[in-house]
Amino acid sequence: MKKFVHWILSTLGYSVYTCAVLFFLLWFLFPAESARVWLQRQLDRLSPPLIWEIEELRVAWPLSIVLRDIVVERKEGGNAFVQVNELKLRPDVTGITRLREEWPVSYRMAALGGTVTGGASLDRDQARVKCYGEINNLQISELEGMWQQMGRNGSGKLSGSFSYEGELPEILSGDLQADLMVRDGSLELLQPVMGLNNLPFNQLITSLSLAGRVVTLTRGKVDSDLFAADFEGTVDLADNLLGSGLDISGSFEPRPELMGGLKDPAVVQLIKGQLRDNKLTFQLSDTLFEPGIRFQGVSGTIDGVIEGSGR
Repeated sequence: MKKFVHWILSTLGYSVYTCAVLFFLLWFLFPAESARVWLQRQLDRLSPPLIWEIEELRVAWPLSIVLRDIVVERKEGGNAFVQVNELKLRPDVTGITRLREEWPVSYRMAALGGTVTGGASLDRDQARVKCYGEINNLQISELEGMWQQMGRNGSGKLSGSFSYEGELPEILSGDLQADLMVRDGSLELLQPVMGLNNLPFNQLITSLSLAGRVVTLTRGKVDSDLFAADFEGTVDLADNLLGSGLDISGSFEPRPELMGGLKDPAVVQLIKGQLRDNKLTFQLSDTLFEPGIRFQGVSGTIDGVIEGSGR
């Protein structure tokens, strides 16, 4: 019996020693620079239209890999498409039973003045990825490359939750579910709408789903000191996202603060005469780059006053 106990203790001791040596090798001798270069090449291969730059890759406690200053640019040039200050990855111990089929990790990303935390997995036999997460206070004003391409500015704090499943590199053909909220936001208009050059709002919420390269928006609501709106519809995604087609409709309720800011009394009377239950209906069409908006009241489309495109 004593020999058996001694054998058990010896085996455990050697096992602990072996694990300690492996940990030392991984921790202190990890080829961080080679791993950084290899990862950049793999990401470039999986997403041909993009160029990836990772400033630093290192290991951290507990058994994590940290990537810092990640910049993703389009090959045709322009400002950075995505910028990430830090991405921390570590094995997801809750998914250890799935290791034969996929590589599960948990992550924490710091970007755009906020964070995204959650989990992800990559199939071992194919380039299929699953991902879920919680978004907290991303500053959409820091998406400088996108706003530059659109020729306008926008701001707000984005929060919410999402789940995604798809195959690389065709990420736009995957399946996405999300519940999102933007607080304290604004959107610059290229042409005035109801006398406004900028649409400020306190809160925008919507649920969206992506399937077959079509984004479906439901239960959308906007609350502003100047107006209230609800909306739903679809966005048909193009390879150039700014060329994606819009088909969104809803209702728009101008508040006294908005009506009081209109300088032309004739316009005020025209709008008031078209309200049904204090609301107008509207339709967004054309593309993300040059959206068109059309309002309708009790007598139909309101021509020449608040109808147009390129907004």
